[in-house]
Amino acid sequence: MKGGREGEELRNIINSLGEMSAFAQRLRSPITSFDRILVGCHTLYLLTSGIEGKFNQILAKGMLKVGKKNLFIRKDSGHLVEMAPLCVLDFYVHESCQR
Repeated sequence: MKGGREGEELRNIINSLGEMSAFAQRLRSPITSFDRILVGCHTLYLLTSGIEGKFNQILAKGMLKVGKKNLFIRKDSGHLVEMAPLCVLDFYVHESCQR
């Protein structure tokens, strides 16, 4: 993790995307934040692009958070089996990129 200005910018981007995701899902609070990513075992993918005419600046367009989650699955026999599949835990695509 980079420190200084770049680290703070990354923190702001992740937190902003988490807040926008929570708002879009009508959640009371974000489920994705910079601090939670640091202490958890989840993976966060960011969709970014450069900004035309602005060197070394990026525009965050979306995010995808994945990780394992303990789930109980009912088999055909009716028995419950605990599993930890890889799941999409949160995602967000900025409104300007949605159809």
